[in-house]
Amino acid sequence: MAEEANAALGELIPYLARLLNKELSDALRPLGLSPAQYDVLEFIWSEGATSPKIVIERRAVEPSSVSGTLSRLERDGFVTRIPDPDDRRSLLVKPTERAIALEAPARAAVLAVLTKVTQGWADRSVDLFIRAVRRAIQQLERP
Repeated sequence: MAEEANAALGELIPYLARLLNKELSDALRPLGLSPAQYDVLEFIWSEGATSPKIVIERRAVEPSSVSGTLSRLERDGFVTRIPDPDDRRSLLVKPTERAIALEAPARAAVLAVLTKVTQGWADRSVDLFIRAVRRAIQQLERP
């Protein structure tokens, strides 16, 4: 049974990730954002000006991915790089006024997609799903 369940998870989790990415892409495209850009902006909106290194650590993504995403965000006018007041050799990224204006509509677009995932579910089912996902993440984050 465990082997069959794990095989099913091996198919279902990547499929769910692809479906979510497509839905999020469709929802964010009118705002000029991709899911990866939203993920970085969401962190910056929450944390304020921060170093790319912190984004990489907290989002658990490859440095080259964050670097490319930040470059696109800067090119498109969503973030700007500023000197780190604590270390003049380093730069921080901060949201521009354009990005700040998009925060509420972008969060609403993402929430609409995530709400669609659990539409019609009982509160208990949503809670169990969230706990299961958190536990899976914890399992994978262990050294």
